Amino acid sequence: MSDPLLYYVALSILKNGFLRRVYPLIGDYSAEDIFYFLKPDFNTGISGVVSAYYKGDILTAADKIITRCRKENYSIIPVTDERYPHLLKEIYDPPPVIYTKGISEIRSPVAVVGTRNSDPQSSGFTRSVAKELSAAGCEIISGMAKGIDRNAHAGCLEAGGVTVGVLANGIDSRYPADNYDIYNSITGSEKSFLVSEYPPGVNADRWTFVRRNRIISGMSYVTVIVKASAKSGALITAKYAVDQNREVFVCPGNVFDGGYAGCNDLLRQGASVFTSADNLLESINLIAGKLRKKPAASGKAAPEKNNVSDKAWPETAVYDPASIEFKIMNSVRNKIQSIDEIARALQVEAGVLNRKLIEMELDGNLVFEGSRIIPAGVK
Repeated sequence: MSDPLLYYVALSILKNGFLRRVYPLIGDYSAEDIFYFLKPDFNTGISGVVSAYYKGDILTAADKIITRCRKENYSIIPVTDERYPHLLKEIYDPPPVIYTKGISEIRSPVAVVGTRNSDPQSSGFTRSVAKELSAAGCEIISGMAKGIDRNAHAGCLEAGGVTVGVLANGIDSRYPADNYDIYNSITGSEKSFLVSEYPPGVNADRWTFVRRNRIISGMSYVTVIVKASAKSGALITAKYAVDQNREVFVCPGNVFDGGYAGCNDLLRQGASVFTSADNLLESINLIAGKLRKKPAASGKAAPEKNNVSDKAWPETAVYDPASIEFKIMNSVRNKIQSIDEIARALQVEAGVLNRKLIEMELDGNLVFEGSRIIPAGVK
């Protein structure tokens, strides 16, 4: 019998372009079925940050990762596991697996993030916020960076609360070195833990920090931005939170202080003002009632790979003319054939478009050919 974990790890280390095709299939098909459905296309498509440390074909690399994690006592938790953070399952692009050092249930998680360049005032305020939220029963999620992130974790730990550090590098990497004490406190606690979508040995890259931010917001009911300049990475976390249907709270700052320019911009765009734990907890209850849980894996049979040569492109519409599927088909027939081009032409969110494209491929009407999307039956 094959090991499902092997295939979940294999899917998780694919290049992002292939991962976009994996997300809509998770939960409806087994990891092994998804792997072999997509395998003719991705061939040797291992993510660059992973392939630098794990050589060989995809399954060989996945096996090496599992072996190393077992040896070094890191947990690998697939998205179908009941230990996987339940809110993270709800986003469009949850990691197929997460690597953890420790794991516990989180019930009222709140992301607290901000600039690496905090000052004594914003650092002290962050610790107070983390303590207040911890006392109210919230778990504090942050990104293990210097500045605001560090103080969010530290304040929570000082209050005896539960904090989760989300890493942009492999689960074993202690970066930055200034936060060694925070790492040790988290790994030495009973319920706090570390999370990464990258296996041991992988170093951070510029884009892994961006990808990390979707996990911070994705694990949380709400995101609190304490201090952020106009170019702060915390604004990326805020954008992810909005895309994930989560609320953003912002601590307002001096309008003459460029370090708060990002916060003030978010407030002008409609973000909520953080005043106390009470108003934030009210939002958590509202959001919790709105979020829908994805159905458990259905055990459907493996999707069959389309054979382009023996399926003719339908001359008559197979979708309602008012539907997005119909508009996608017309765009593709008119040579608008990359995901970005289709999204711009139809003004459709990338997440919605990706889901529709995968469904239409499974229906046998579209075929992915490298970066192009073409009608089935057209060479």
